[in-house]
Amino acid sequence: MPKAGKYDYPFFDIYHCIAKLRDYFTVVKTDETKREIVAETLGMSMTGGGFAYLMSAMEKYALIKTGGGNVVITKLAQTYPFQFEWWALSLIDARPKGETKDRRVKKGSDKGVDGWLTFRESANLNLKKIVVQVKGGVHIGAKDIRDLLGTVENTKSAMGIFITLHEPTKPMKQAAVEAEYYTSPTWGHKYPKNQILTIKEILEDKKPIIPHTQLV
Repeated sequence: MPKAGKYDYPFFDIYHCIAKLRDYFTVVKTDETKREIVAETLGMSMTGGGFAYLMSAMEKYALIKTGGGNVVITKLAQTYPFQFEWWALSLIDARPKGETKDRRVKKGSDKGVDGWLTFRESANLNLKKIVVQVKGGVHIGAKDIRDLLGTVENTKSAMGIFITLHEPTKPMKQAAVEAEYYTSPTWGHKYPKNQILTIKEILEDKKPIIPHTQLV
């Protein structure tokens, strides 16, 4: 990796850059804007080293182009949020929402759903669904966890799994704990109805807590 002084360059990994890009785009909702507006939106000083390093890293990963005091989000960057979601879903063997039998993905109408896990506890029981949501930004909180429970109920699913790039806050963890349990009719075991997993945890081989039966 190249060096900038005594430091490795770029200073931020691509997932941090994608998360920051999402936070910025969610607010401004435009592909091109002034550099100072980007800094203000992200709560950073435009003259500070942190912002300069972030812009350099984003440009290094071809997420943005800069010039004339403007920041332009590239077409490549516009596909990254979906690629990140699909990658995160694949880590727990979840299927992207709208995926067809030939592995293509089409747009769906299931709001609050990024992907699905399904399982069947025995041959004489119906297929059960698990809602999976993926969030790469930092502007998440307990409301997102409660919204996931609402999606679980609206879709008549057994459970919900919330995958996040960043460490969940204490209120988020508390909101997950407050949710009811899914009780296995086969084994009689209880499983957390709302579960939070970080990308770091999944990469360290932590798995969702779901019935130990064959996934289908």
